[in-house]
Amino acid sequence: MSRLKTLLELLRFPALFTAMADIFAGYLFQHDGLGPGRTFGGLLACSSLIYLGGMVLNDVCDVEQDRRERPGRPIPSGRISRRGALVLAVVLLASGLAAGAAVSTRSGIIAAVLVVCVVAYDALVKSTMLGPVVMGACRSLNILLGMSTAAAPWSGPALHVTIALGMYILGLTWFARREASSTARWQLAISSAVMDLAMASLVGLLVYVNPDATPFVRFPYFVVIPFLLVVWIGRATYGAIEQPRPGGVQTTVGKALMGIIGFDASVVCAMRGPVWAVGVLLMLVPAMLLARRISPT
Repeated sequence: MSRLKTLLELLRFPALFTAMADIFAGYLFQHDGLGPGRTFGGLLACSSLIYLGGMVLNDVCDVEQDRRERPGRPIPSGRISRRGALVLAVVLLASGLAAGAAVSTRSGIIAAVLVVCVVAYDALVKSTMLGPVVMGACRSLNILLGMSTAAAPWSGPALHVTIALGMYILGLTWFARREASSTARWQLAISSAVMDLAMASLVGLLVYVNPDATPFVRFPYFVVIPFLLVVWIGRATYGAIEQPRPGGVQTTVGKALMGIIGFDASVVCAMRGPVWAVGVLLMLVPAMLLARRISPT
């Protein structure tokens, strides 16, 4: 059990459900359901493997920083070797590429670009100003991967959704940059505003593309999810801005990360209805239960 927990900590397993939610949102944005199962399953496997590989590579690249700030992480604590973790990261990323290529040529290309961005973030640009931008691009590519088997995945509304999610992650990544040490209040405030702007942009798009959301005729029920999400995360970010202590910032980052599932559920709710949205939201249950024992950040 201790070995399993070490592996789950290295993988930051609770956060995996956020990557899976992206695929649900992207696929259901372009399709009426989750069929054919082989195609959807291949995309889900591709995204999951690349995400987990990126999490492991992140720890491999951050080992010196973790020795100072998070000595309890699996590599600096000696529970797993850096070399072993690197091998695992390569296997996961390569398997993700293979899964994407098996679905379609277009999916394979997007998966390849996603892997390049993941490696670039972990190994090259994380500590630079480009870090949040590249991380945002990773999430945009992930939801685009879910759309990749549609006839026209590059349509305007689809790209708007991918950009809105990328903006949300850009803000979240900036918010979390120094979560283990200290963060300036102005940085937390601006990054929080970027996340809110991303949610507002998403709502505006969904009202536009959903024919049942005609203003003053039928209430756009799907805006309830992003509204509750903004309130939930907003309370946490406000507390972190008022008292920017590492513990409070880390807790807020964890909540905002889980908020990605709510973001994706909003997309699904607008395009396919509340039943599908509830299915996506249910991913919060295992994610948050696991997060009590294993840190997702």
